[in-house]
Amino acid sequence: LIFHKLPHAALPVLVLSFLTTVVHTQSLTHGPIVGGVTENGARFYVRVAPSANASMRLALTPDFSNALLAQAIATDSTRDFTALLALNRLQPDQLYYYQALVNNAPAGEVRSFKTFPRAGSRMPFRFAFGSCIVNRKTPGATDGRVFEIMAQDEPRFFLQIGDWTYPDSTDSPRNPQRVFSAEMSRIHASYRSKYDSIYAVQKVLRAAPVDYVYDDHDYLNNDASATSYPRPESLLTVSVSPEARANSIRAYQELFPGYELANANGGIWHKFTFGNADFFMLDTRSQRSPNLEAFVYNAATDSIEFAPSPDHSMLAGDPNLIGEDQKTWLL
Repeated sequence: LIFHKLPHAALPVLVLSFLTTVVHTQSLTHGPIVGGVTENGARFYVRVAPSANASMRLALTPDFSNALLAQAIATDSTRDFTALLALNRLQPDQLYYYQALVNNAPAGEVRSFKTFPRAGSRMPFRFAFGSCIVNRKTPGATDGRVFEIMAQDEPRFFLQIGDWTYPDSTDSPRNPQRVFSAEMSRIHASYRSKYDSIYAVQKVLRAAPVDYVYDDHDYLNNDASATSYPRPESLLTVSVSPEARANSIRAYQELFPGYELANANGGIWHKFTFGNADFFMLDTRSQRSPNLEAFVYNAATDSIEFAPSPDHSMLAGDPNLIGEDQKTWLL
C-alpha cells in the first residue's frame, strides 16, 4: 500500500499496487508420432508449447516397466516447439509402447508400433499407403473413413505419398505469387494440421509408423516443380524462389520424424528397408523439370505435342543441384 500526499489535497490519495504473475503451463499439443523405424531404432515427433523439455519413454509393456528414455530436447519457437527424438538399441520385430514426457512427466496417449525385422529376412507383411488427404473439421464430416479400415489390417507402416493437407489453399488468382512455403510460419501451421488428432489418419498413426514424401501442395503450390509453378489463371508459369524450396526441405527435416535424406541439399528422396524389401521414396517435386517444358507447339500440325528434350527429367530436373541427383541415386 502506497500513500501519496498531493499538494493542496485535502486527503491523501491511496494507490493499490498488485504484483501479477502469469503462469504458462507447458503441454503436449501434437503427437506423439513415430517414424524413421528400422530393425533397432525409431524417431518420434512431439510438439510441446510453450518451451519445455520434451522426451519419450519406450517399453515392451504398457505399464512402462524397464522403460528406455530418449535424450530430452528443449522445444522453442524457432522450430514451432517441435522435438524430434531418437531411440536406438531396440530389438528387431518387436512390439513397443511409447509415450511423450514433458519435463519428465508422462503426457498424452500411449501408442504402439513394431520395429522392423532383421534386414534380409523373409516374411509376409502388410503396409498401407494413401495420398491427398482432405482434412475437414466440419461436424459430421466423414472424410478419412478408409483409415479406420487400414488400422484394422494392422499395417507395419503407413506411407503418405501425396498431399497430406492443402496449405496453399489461401493462394488466389489475385495473389498468385503468395507461395505458402516462402513463410516458415505457414509451413509450421501446415505440419500442425497434418498432426491434428481430430483427423481419422490418427487411427493408423496410433499403431503404425509413418513415412512421407510431399506432393505439389505440401511442397510449394499446386502443380509445383523444381523451379516453377503454374499461375492459377493460365498456363503461364512463375518462378520459384530458392528460399521457398529450401524452406520446404528444411521443414521436412525439422518437423517430420523421417529417415536420413540421400541429399538434403536438393530434396527429400530417401529409402528404408523392411526385411528383404527396399522402399525408395521419390521426391518428384523439388527435382523435376516443369511439366510444361515437355510439351511443344508443332506449327505443321497446329497442335501441342509431348516432346521433352533429352535433358528433361522427372527425377533430376534441377541444374543447380549440389551433389548427387535423385535419378543417379535411384539407378
